[in-house]
Amino acid sequence: YLSPEVVRRARLCASSGADVDDATIRIVLESARTEGSGLTQSLALALLEDIVMNCREGLPGNLAVEDPELITDLYALAEFVPHRKKAVGTGAATGATGATPPPTPPAKAKQGNKRKAPDSAPQPCEKAKQRIVESPERIAHPGKWWRVTTLSLVMCGASPSGMGAAIWNRHPTLCALMKMTTSGRYRFPTADCDERRREAMRDDEAKARARESAIAATLFMPSQPPVRAPAPLPREGARGGPRVSARQRERQRRAAQAAREEAAARERAAAIRAGRLSKKYSRCVALWDPLQPARKPPRDAVPLVLSAVRHFGTAAALRRCTTPVDYLVQTAGEVKLSYDWLIPLVAEHQEIIERLPAGLSCFLLLQAYAEGQTGTTASRLLELASPLLNHVRKCLKGDFGEGDAVVTLRLLLADVSDKSPGRRKYARRVLQEAIGDGNHAAHGSAGWLFTLADGPHAGPFVEAVVGCARAVLAYERGAVLRSFVVALHGFRDHGGGFDFIGHVVNLISNRKAAHDCIKRYSDFRELILKIVYEEFERYLLAESTSGNGALLPPQST
Repeated sequence: YLSPEVVRRARLCASSGADVDDATIRIVLESARTEGSGLTQSLALALLEDIVMNCREGLPGNLAVEDPELITDLYALAEFVPHRKKAVGTGAATGATGATPPPTPPAKAKQGNKRKAPDSAPQPCEKAKQRIVESPERIAHPGKWWRVTTLSLVMCGASPSGMGAAIWNRHPTLCALMKMTTSGRYRFPTADCDERRREAMRDDEAKARARESAIAATLFMPSQPPVRAPAPLPREGARGGPRVSARQRERQRRAAQAAREEAAARERAAAIRAGRLSKKYSRCVALWDPLQPARKPPRDAVPLVLSAVRHFGTAAALRRCTTPVDYLVQTAGEVKLSYDWLIPLVAEHQEIIERLPAGLSCFLLLQAYAEGQTGTTASRLLELASPLLNHVRKCLKGDFGEGDAVVTLRLLLADVSDKSPGRRKYARRVLQEAIGDGNHAAHGSAGWLFTLADGPHAGPFVEAVVGCARAVLAYERGAVLRSFVVALHGFRDHGGGFDFIGHVVNLISNRKAAHDCIKRYSDFRELILKIVYEEFERYLLAESTSGNGALLPPQST
């Protein structure tokens, strides 16, 4: 695109290490908008790419851009303005605003010769006159549009806290590319999307492609000749005209049917041909609006994006940024969606752990305990177990606020009350190592359950444990079941506000595991007997104090 002299001058300007700032970009954009400057849109885009390329890693140039309005002005370089179509039978073609040149007059032929001279041009008919083809909306060259998008991504990486933060929620396509760059997963929809958001992004992409196909058909598709309607089938028993024998009527019916099938085949072939042409021409246009829903990068644009990210260190810059937008945390999204790409990233940069949300740290720590022995990702997960455990411990202690502490505990208790024995086991292990047994070492690996009521967040912690009590009592057995029942009995003094008697009665009545605990653990047996004795004592007291002698048992009993 650029002549050697222009390239030499551009590199000479950047060789001294001068910054490429907003003013430098503005000079090129203003020159491209000025008529008669000799700087076309294609040349201006190529010049900007060459200027910015001299600011990549390892070179003295520095890209210092801050104005987010540059992004919108850059997209003007990719706009495509359609021109007039050529008239049938003429070689004339003008711009969208030029005048229509007159058709070439036919050469004179000799007298008596009806054929025209070979160098003559046919006179265009009235319907074939040139017309201005206008697009229903602004369109762009696909190649240029993605080059501008890649250039904008580089600028956002050069200024993640300025330009990148300003367009994070304004430009969906650039936001999607920044998420791809941060996660290292260049796929569409992006790695943070759940199933509902994936479907929404796919629907938006399909609608955009349909609009591009319709625009391409309006601009480039040749007009289809009218299809002659097939002959109608003769009606049975039709009268009129000369008498026609049954054999002739059958022959006419078969001929009309064959004509109709042939017309249908022609229509199908024309539809297939039109579909192929529409798909071909739709690659020649793209919707210009940079604020449209996120677009999927085409195959030929992916290498350009990957090359730009590699040369300018965009991924590392976005991952390091924490204010005003923490791109890593925003890209993580839901826990289970980010696990596959976040594990190697956190293993390489363990300082990222302190920035992770509490839920994400809990999930990664549980995965480290669950998969650390399987050998699939054992080395990375075992390396992460210690720093993740420290982060979870800080969350539970309330170093990041009571809200994070309660969220962390609820996430771990969700696994404690899960149907899977493995998930319950690893969740209890995380809680024991993160909280400890405190002054309740006699309860062994369940000491964490009793320590919860001793800390500054006892109220919400007890409420969280009570919320999962029914599920825990329905699945656990042995020492774990005993510990939970004993702990729940103690939680009554902390304002638990739950039907403990009802839980115990339901447990004894429906689970054989409770009978085994009563036989095996003396303290558990004494607690159950005490609970039953107190309940009967209260029941008899209520009966004796009733005025009419009616039985007034507690509802739970």
